Order: sequence, then C-alpha cells, then structure tokens
Amino acid sequence: MAKGPTVCSNSMSIRQDVLDAKLLEKFKHALTSEMIDYLVTATNQALLGLHGATPQEIEAPAKERHHIEGELSNLVEFVVKGDVASPRLRHEIRAREQRLAELDQQLERLRAAAAPVPPQIGRAWVEDRLQRLNDLLARDPAGARREIQKHVEDLRIAPAP
Repeated sequence: MAKGPTVCSNSMSIRQDVLDAKLLEKFKHALTSEMIDYLVTATNQALLGLHGATPQEIEAPAKERHHIEGELSNLVEFVVKGDVASPRLRHEIRAREQRLAELDQQLERLRAAAAPVPPQIGRAWVEDRLQRLNDLLARDPAGARREIQKHVEDLRIAPAP
C-alpha cells in the first residue's frame, strides 16, 4: 500500500509483517519434495542447454565424414584405374568434396563449442539455498524481500471473496 488509492482503490489493507509471514508460509508450503526435484531437473537441463556440443552431437557428423572420405577414396581409386572422362564421376566427386567441406565446418563449430560438461546441481544444493533463504527471512525480512524480487517478475495479490 505504498502508493495508496491512486494505484489501488481497494480499501483492504494488511500489515507488512503479516503479509511477509503469510507469503513465506505459502512459499514454504509450495516447496514440496516434488517441487525440489523439479527445480533440480529444470536447472540441470538449463545448464546443459547453455553448454556447447556434447560428444554424442559430434559423433554423427564425424561418422558421416569418415564414410564420405571412404567413398572419395574409392572414386579416386576408380579414376586411377581407368575412366576419367565420365561426367557423372566428376559430379559424384564434386558432391562428396562439397559435403566433406560442409562437414568439416560443422565439426569445427561443434568442437569449438564442446567443453567439459557443466557442473550439475543436486537436491542438497537446492535445499541448502532454501535454508539460506529461510535464514535470511528470519534475520532480515526486507533483505529477503529484495533477494526474492530479483527472481520474481510480478507478484499480484487479490483479496479472496
């Protein structure tokens, strides 16, 4: 109720300490075991999403590159043994050389992005951070409110009928 009736015409009011206590209780109630598991999973997925290419992502184009190199070797061997005038042979060699160049560029980008797998969080890490927040709420409610506001975009409260 910091801005008064110019922002909200509702005449209902609640003391800040009561509101803080009720919000904290709702927050604690929402942090079920399942919610903590969800937080761990979602955070780890986000960390992996920020991470570069995995070895599995590099494996497929590397295998294709190896296969095309083998085909090119076979085509070159065919040329050495005989017919070099075939337009189809020139086309097949050009197509494979082009694909090889594309794969080299792709592999270069993937390998440049590849880095050690980022650290993952566990349930204990989440529970530790929640305990720190609880401690902060008990010790410094205003500081805890500022910390929570960094992570919450908008909080609207509507009176229940």
